[in-house]
Amino acid sequence: MRLVLRRLWSLALAAGLCLAAATPAHAIVFNFSWSSNAAQDPTIVSSTANGATVTGTMTINAPRGSSFGLADIAAVNLTASGGGLASFGISFWQDAAGSIAADGLSAAFVGAGSNEPFVNTAGNFFGCRTGGCDVFGGVRNITVRSGTTSVDVLYTSGDAALASMRLTSVATVPLPAALPLAFAGVAVFGFAARARRRTTAAA
Repeated sequence: MRLVLRRLWSLALAAGLCLAAATPAHAIVFNFSWSSNAAQDPTIVSSTANGATVTGTMTINAPRGSSFGLADIAAVNLTASGGGLASFGISFWQDAAGSIAADGLSAAFVGAGSNEPFVNTAGNFFGCRTGGCDVFGGVRNITVRSGTTSVDVLYTSGDAALASMRLTSVATVPLPAALPLAFAGVAVFGFAARARRRTTAAA
């Protein structure tokens, strides 16, 4: 019986270590919102349509007060609609980087270097057209396009364009690295208790 328990403990410990290594220590879910409506954003210089919006959630696997890159964006669930666009979903970014506030309540995209938050898939596009979200073609910083219909928005600066894509925290979900080990320990104790009950009943 002791040999069986030792083997069970070894297996549970190995599983716990694997889970601990594979699970991020932090996962922050953010509400994402963007609008082409100049009446709602004073940094918009011009917009070809006021009704376009992109909203939803984005999960970032990075702690408070840290920077994040494309690999840290774990889940994207956005919907673009309005402004004459055919509604379409966005489930990933092709380029993006940013930073999370020290309190974890907000995050912001950054455009240093060639970073330009955007997604381009199946004829649909949303995001910046150049590195740093600078002006592209003299008329737009951000474009949202569905098929042949586009909404182009010009901002006072690339930084203003990046800031227009707002990220506000929904929830922070910390996961201690030792948690999988705790589950493994509980499983081993359960096996041991069950084995003792069987031994008692047999006696």
